[in-house]
Amino acid sequence: MKISTISFLILTVGLCLSADGQKAKRSAPKEVTPIAHEGVRYTAHHWVWANGRRIAGGYIEAFNAKTSKRLWRIKVYEAKSSPQLEKDVQDVFITSIAIENDKLIVVNERNERYEMDLKTRKVAKR
Repeated sequence: MKISTISFLILTVGLCLSADGQKAKRSAPKEVTPIAHEGVRYTAHHWVWANGRRIAGGYIEAFNAKTSKRLWRIKVYEAKSSPQLEKDVQDVFITSIAIENDKLIVVNERNERYEMDLKTRKVAKR
């Protein structure tokens, strides 16, 4: 082998390895402050385990404020992802939750707003 061929192979292998190692990464999302309303604490965790897999964003959990027993978990939205793009840059996390007129207001990183009726737990995008 000529030196130029060896150099080419080393360069090619190096580029392949560095391209594989450079996955798109994003900074961790800020934690969402839980809120309490009428004896229930509402939380928005960035990661939940559902159906045996780790899922990013879109879930609200409700806990008994006194006992910390989980009452329910609701999927507010689902972030669709494309297999052609890096998964971590497609995750959409909740940025804030609030209570307004007996509705839980959920806002995500895309500034999408959802309202959940606290009595029926029905979610509507606004």
